[in-house]
Amino acid sequence: MKKAINVGAGSDIQKSDDEWQWTNVDHIQYANMDKLVDFEDKVDTLMFMKKHAGVYDKVLAKDFIEHFSDKVGIMTIINDLLKVGGLAEIKVPILNVQDPQHKSLWDLNSFLYFTKWSWYTRSQGWHGFFELVDWKKNTVQSEEGWDDVEMLHITLRKKSR
Repeated sequence: MKKAINVGAGSDIQKSDDEWQWTNVDHIQYANMDKLVDFEDKVDTLMFMKKHAGVYDKVLAKDFIEHFSDKVGIMTIINDLLKVGGLAEIKVPILNVQDPQHKSLWDLNSFLYFTKWSWYTRSQGWHGFFELVDWKKNTVQSEEGWDDVEMLHITLRKKSR
């Protein structure tokens, strides 16, 4: 059975099946949450990573990474959770500045710094390397129409160095 982790799960709990054994984590306790982890707290992150580094075949991060100001830091956590060959499935709003909880802006080019431009990001502490597998954009429309949000869905594969 393959292992997967849903970081920043919120109420979107992934259920295990015959193929995937899911671990759902967030910094807020929701119903059916497996683990409480605050990835902005260095001690909490280190304690969690001791048991979970290199364990997962898939990391799911939906509406999660934009809540961190340290892009290299959060991508390092995702990288470190994965086995070599594992997939990171990320959904993030594109350059969304309207939500005051968003601490970083992302677009497709942001991920180039963790793939083919990773030599540049190494000066900022990046030690991983991803390969771009797939990406697509869509627009999430609101009822009012004035606060539609463009979303980026990206899949990265962890490569060995």
